[in-house]
Amino acid sequence: MRELKTPSVTGLERGLKLLEMLGNLKVRRTLPILAAQASLPKSSVHSLLLTFERQGYICRHRKTGEYMFAPKLLHLANTSATGLGLREIAAPHLQSLANRMRICTELGVMETHQVWIIAKYALGGFFGGSPGMGARMPLHCTAIGKALLAHLSDEELHTFTISQGLARYNDNTLASEKKLKADLTNSRDRGYTIEDEECELGTRGVGAAVLDHDQRAIAAISIVGSIHQIGAENVGILAKAVMETAAAISHAIQLTVSRPQQSVAELALQPTEM
Repeated sequence: MRELKTPSVTGLERGLKLLEMLGNLKVRRTLPILAAQASLPKSSVHSLLLTFERQGYICRHRKTGEYMFAPKLLHLANTSATGLGLREIAAPHLQSLANRMRICTELGVMETHQVWIIAKYALGGFFGGSPGMGARMPLHCTAIGKALLAHLSDEELHTFTISQGLARYNDNTLASEKKLKADLTNSRDRGYTIEDEECELGTRGVGAAVLDHDQRAIAAISIVGSIHQIGAENVGILAKAVMETAAAISHAIQLTVSRPQQSVAELALQPTEM
C-alpha cells in the first residue's frame, strides 16, 4: 500500500518550534533572539507569538519584553478530564454537599486566566438557571479560583500576576502579588481557600481543588453563600465538608481514567444532561 504523503502545515511547525524554544530557560526569550534562533523574519515570529498570546497560551513580561508560557498552556495537559465527563462524575458529590449543608455548590476549571463555572447545584437539584452557570469568574478573588491558583508554582503565579494584573473589586480584594501569595500559602497549609467578600460584598466562599494522579489541580469546587450563611461559627464545618467532597471527586476521577478500557480523552467526551 502506497504511503500517503500529506504535507505538514508550515506555519504550525514554526509555531510549535517557537513553543519549544520558549521552554528553554537558558536563553532570553525576546522577539529578536527568538527570530534569530528560528532563522525567521521578525515579522513572521511576531505574528506567531501574537497569535499564541491572543489565545492565552503565552504572555509577555511588561518590563523585559520576554515571552513565557501562560497558565493555560502549562495546564493544557491536565484539562483533558475537565469537560462534560468531569461534571457528570462530580454531580452526585456536589448535589450531596448542597443538600447536606443547604448551600450552593459549584464546579469550575481554569480557562484563559479565569474560572469557568461548568456546574452549579443548590438544595434539591441542578442550578441550571443560575446566573453563575457558565460564567467566567476572576481567579484571585474567588474561593474556587484561589483553589486553582494555590496549585501553581511560584513562577506560574508570578507569570499570572504580571500578565493579567490583580483587579481590585473592593477594599477586600487581594490586589498585590505579595498578599495573594501569602493567602495561597495559608490555603495550602490548611487544605482549603476562603473568599471573604473579596469579589462581591456580602458573599463568602470556601473552595478546594480536584486533583489528578500526580496531585495537579484539574478543577476546583466551592460553596458560595452570604456572610450570614458562612461565618466564623460554621466555616470549619463547611471547610471540612468541602475538602472531603473535593477528595471524593478526585478519587472518582482517578478511578475512572485509570480504567484500561477508557482513556482520559474518552472521559472528557462523555455526554451529560444540561
